[in-house]
Amino acid sequence: GEPGSAATTPVHCSNVLLSLEEQRRQGILCDVTILVEGREVRAHRAVLAASSRYFLQALLGHTKSPEDAEPIITLPDKVKGGKRPMRERTRLLMRQK
Repeated sequence: GEPGSAATTPVHCSNVLLSLEEQRRQGILCDVTILVEGREVRAHRAVLAASSRYFLQALLGHTKSPEDAEPIITLPDKVKGGKRPMRERTRLLMRQK
């Protein structure tokens, strides 16, 4: 929206993020599975892609075929390029219940 419109206010943005987190926790509209430290974490592709170049590239590289229900991304133990280890950044991005 335009600057100052309801769609760009900090409160609105915060509410959108809270709603997306609640949807993820309930499994609503989740369309990707992340395998991290032996655990499966369900997530929203658009949120991951918007939050991380690593996930954007991983998701763009996934070719969906009819037998593929959805992408599954396995995180390596270490991913270079960030100040924090990928495992820690992933935990921050996708806090478990």
